[in-house]
Amino acid sequence: MTDCDQPFYYCDNLKKVTCLALVPPMDVDGSDYPFYGVNMENRALYVPAWTLNKYKLTKGWDQFSIIEPLEGYWPENIVLIDEFVLTLPDTLPVEYKPNLSMKHTDNNSYSRYDWTYGMLSVNGNQTLSIGTLSMVYDQNMFYDYGRNYSPWYTTLVNNATMRADSICIKMYLRNDRWAFVSFPFDVKVSDVQDILGNTNFVIRKYSGKERAEANFVNTWQDMTVDSVLRAGEGYIWQCSRYDNDGYHKDYSGFKVSAINNVNKNLIFANDTRTVALNEYQAEFSHNRSWNLIGNPFPCYYDTRVIEFTAPITVWNENNNTYNAYSPMDDAYILRPGEAFFVQCPIDKESISFPTDGRQTSWEVKDRSTYNGARSVSAPRQVFNLLLNCGEMSDRTRFVINADAEMGYDMSRDASKFMSSDSRVPQLFTVEGDVHFAINERPMGNGVIALGAYFGSEGTYTLALDTEVQTEVMLVDKLTGKEVNLAAADYTFSAEAGTVTDRFEIKFGGATSVEENLAQQVSVQAVGGQIIVNGAEGTEAVVYTADGKQIAAVQGNAALDVNPGLYIVKAQGKSYKVSVVR
Repeated sequence: MTDCDQPFYYCDNLKKVTCLALVPPMDVDGSDYPFYGVNMENRALYVPAWTLNKYKLTKGWDQFSIIEPLEGYWPENIVLIDEFVLTLPDTLPVEYKPNLSMKHTDNNSYSRYDWTYGMLSVNGNQTLSIGTLSMVYDQNMFYDYGRNYSPWYTTLVNNATMRADSICIKMYLRNDRWAFVSFPFDVKVSDVQDILGNTNFVIRKYSGKERAEANFVNTWQDMTVDSVLRAGEGYIWQCSRYDNDGYHKDYSGFKVSAINNVNKNLIFANDTRTVALNEYQAEFSHNRSWNLIGNPFPCYYDTRVIEFTAPITVWNENNNTYNAYSPMDDAYILRPGEAFFVQCPIDKESISFPTDGRQTSWEVKDRSTYNGARSVSAPRQVFNLLLNCGEMSDRTRFVINADAEMGYDMSRDASKFMSSDSRVPQLFTVEGDVHFAINERPMGNGVIALGAYFGSEGTYTLALDTEVQTEVMLVDKLTGKEVNLAAADYTFSAEAGTVTDRFEIKFGGATSVEENLAQQVSVQAVGGQIIVNGAEGTEAVVYTADGKQIAAVQGNAALDVNPGLYIVKAQGKSYKVSVVR
């Protein structure tokens, strides 16, 4: 109906309308569409039985005074180009097996705001069998004439039981750039189809074993035509395409099909997914047990919900650099099929993804009961630093925590992954021979060394991207200048190359970081108690998981409680603690 917004314009003799679409057709937005000028009293609408309520709640279609189900009608093909919640009926015909195609709107607009993508949530107690499932992962999508890229994906959040005879993902990638990808099923490289033609591509996997053995030049290894891309594992993929006249194109497209094995229907997983991690012993902790894995669900995923507290490292394709994020401090949303680096902790063999983290869109949701809600033994102060040069930038983070170690700690710190693009500036902190993307440490002597890589001679800016109540003094040893980054950015000149001895951070001012931390609250569960540590006069309120207040305390307190989940609120933050005996 996109080409005819008012197909029943002043159809006064209209008595009955039958619509076979499972999803109410688009552009029905208000009383004018598609029944402008029609008195809907005593008019009847007949629609598929299992989406009857959807029609009743959709503007335009809800004008019918009579809306009845089409009994016995089951659509052969389901095509989704927008968000839809499908609640399975209590009974489904045994032989019913529709094809499900999730795609984006096929228009010629250069604006991402004019595009819609299929976003499906499935609920119910029945089993839905699918003939062919097709989804789209589009990493090429741009949203303005300046070619600013924002990838979009079809998404599936399944809370029912589903299966399919065949499954494929149509994946679109920007040419001549590395994409970090993963799939929720196994894929034969030989089965990958070039759907746009004249495309060359290469796929590589990461070897944590080679890194642990300090063979850094061998960490990326080519996959061959006989290779299998394993479900839940991460890979990098680069492609290049030319048209029939030899002109280089901006993007390529592939059809990636699932192998017909036991992992095929993992795409429909409706409970916690666990991805195995490999352990590789190394001389130095920052080289130990690195794994490239992926989002195991065909939807966006909030990393704050992962049962894992160590940082993750992702590839930022717009800046051509790596970014490290902490589930403790960041609301990073994984895209469908996004691969990321993580170190295997000493006491773990896997990483778990509870279903609570799934979502159909990239939106950052309020998860105050998760963010900052891990068991914390001491207050922490986070400092984010940015290094900018024109449109290119990079960042690093250090965290002051009295309980942290001065050296590299796999459970808190992230080693710096340097960009493969020599033009991109890089920023990191330095402790000994280790370059940190995230460096959680005690205050120590109050001095933190900064390192940087400059891709070319030019003008650069260092900035503090965190609001703090203390002086954060940047010392430039080359020029002798000192700048309080809490009050102003620092712009300077640099020659091309890497420096590790030019910049350092020093703390000072009337309000020290230690004093700020002393005013914060820490919450943890120990045995059958909730332990709250806070400054004198600081109030903390304790609630059960269903919102019932059970205590309000000030300063330090130890509360005896029954086993279960509790929420502690203090100083505008929420902390989730799980108490066991």
